[in-house]
Amino acid sequence: MDPVSGVSDIVGVAETPDGGGYPMVGSYGGVLYFGDATFFGSMGGRPVNRPIANIVTTHDGRGYIEIASDGGIFNFADAGFAGSLPGLGVHVSDIVGGAARRRTSPERSFLAGPDEDSAYERDLARSYETVPEI
Repeated sequence: MDPVSGVSDIVGVAETPDGGGYPMVGSYGGVLYFGDATFFGSMGGRPVNRPIANIVTTHDGRGYIEIASDGGIFNFADAGFAGSLPGLGVHVSDIVGGAARRRTSPERSFLAGPDEDSAYERDLARSYETVPEI
């Protein structure tokens, strides 16, 4: 794929742990990478139910997760998979981003909707709870 294809569709960017680079993801699932960011694969050219909304790097920079607008999770390299909203039967279409808690509680992450009233907190126990603020 031409490295500048889909640049107008960029929906997410994540910094590498040392700040020396960043991967960017397009709504089509393709990943562009700069500096010391590494390419680990992508959903570009693969079927997804909803467009990709964001990308989150792992704490060590050796993987990342693409997050779809329906809460679908696509993990690459050392990014673990602990479940997804669609996998739990939760049906949303408004996820716009996500973040992982790395220092205080690495087993928890957030999926954010378009406003503060539509966020979901995820833990390894596979339960979701609405989070009023992030």
